[in-house]
Amino acid sequence: MVILFVANSCCFSNSSSSIVDRIENTRSSDDAILIDYLKKLDVSSIGKKLTGIKISDDIELEGWIFLGKAVGFGKGVNIYLFSTANERVAYIWVEEGGDPLQLPDCECLPYIGSTTMTQKYTLKSVLPGNSVVICPCPKKSWFNSIGRIGRDSH
Repeated sequence: MVILFVANSCCFSNSSSSIVDRIENTRSSDDAILIDYLKKLDVSSIGKKLTGIKISDDIELEGWIFLGKAVGFGKGVNIYLFSTANERVAYIWVEEGGDPLQLPDCECLPYIGSTTMTQKYTLKSVLPGNSVVICPCPKKSWFNSIGRIGRDSH
């Protein structure tokens, strides 16, 4: 069915933009929504189960516990840490003009964008200006460097 949907969107659309353009626009929009949500997490959110944020057809981070933001990993680097009873994950992005962030070696590769658009991220680093990367194997040093939300972490 997905193939038929893509074919229909590609071949019968009156829109001048291609399906690839629409996917890229959706990803950019999802990233902006997600980054805005993450930046609004504050000290009162630490240790609490999140209600999540609606992105595309899913609710991202619903039921996850916010552990905090790791600090000290370079200019423009944003690392937000979350957990459930069985998992830990990091949501990472690097702002334009920032320092690339080396990713840990994972059996399961990080993903670009929200979990609703799971395209494998194949680079070894998160690069400035790229999409949000969801890392399912966060480094221990990231948890050890959780800082205060506010002046020290932005």
